[in-house]
Amino acid sequence: MIWRASAAALLAATAIAAEPAWDWLPRSADADRPCEIHLTAPQGWRAVDGPGLQTSREGDQIILIFQPADVGRVVVAGPAQQTLTIRCVAPGAAADLTVDGDGRLRYQDDAAILAVPRREAAADRRWGILRAIGGDRIEPCRTTIVEPPVMAGIPALTRQIAASQGIKPAGGVLVALSGDDRFSSWKHREYRQALAWLINDLGLRGASHVVLIEPTCPAVDEALLAPLRQQVRDVARAYRCSVIDTTALGEHALWEESPGVLGQRLNAAGQARRDRLLHPWLASGG
Repeated sequence: MIWRASAAALLAATAIAAEPAWDWLPRSADADRPCEIHLTAPQGWRAVDGPGLQTSREGDQIILIFQPADVGRVVVAGPAQQTLTIRCVAPGAAADLTVDGDGRLRYQDDAAILAVPRREAAADRRWGILRAIGGDRIEPCRTTIVEPPVMAGIPALTRQIAASQGIKPAGGVLVALSGDDRFSSWKHREYRQALAWLINDLGLRGASHVVLIEPTCPAVDEALLAPLRQQVRDVARAYRCSVIDTTALGEHALWEESPGVLGQRLNAAGQARRDRLLHPWLASGG
């Protein structure tokens, strides 16, 4: 009886170990450049061939290479009609985009990769969806995409992207980026790509302009946040957006819960300072 129980446990563990698992599945990718995905899967699993998809196997790992602009859907098939599917989602076509508990984007039942129309950091004069806002001109926004609730280690930007599908952008859109993403293991390039995708998507769905509120954190954590802050500024230049500098909100007095103890969020004084900073950018009633 003990042997049978042990054997059953071993078989169950083996079955679990045999389940396919993504070794590398990016959150976003340039639409016109090769995207490479790695999946560990036992024999019996294979990629379904299709135009533009290159596949190979190295031991237990399946390697998939494709350009998201050319391959909108990738399917890996296994025994008993099991499948794993990846959907490449273009801006403006993401009404069914959601996010799971780990901050991973999903498109219906499929894993999702944001397919990002590539644009370099230098201002691109061909960009015509969002109008430029020159110099220090302030143009108030009707809609705000707020920071999501704190979930330690879970990406905030992907949750905002999914939540943004529930709004109908019109006029200006203010995007409040979260400082919590400094703890979310973002590759800087992917963070930049995901933010660029969001701006594209808002523009294609009706936004006249997008204003980015830089993420915030206490000054002691600024070294962790600085790379993401730089990505925000680069994306703003590329897409001719306005960006609100929040560096001054890092002052420790604005984060203290008690003398010498910093909280996870701005305190009342910090929130009041932030409100004053954002007030000119908010349309009446925004």
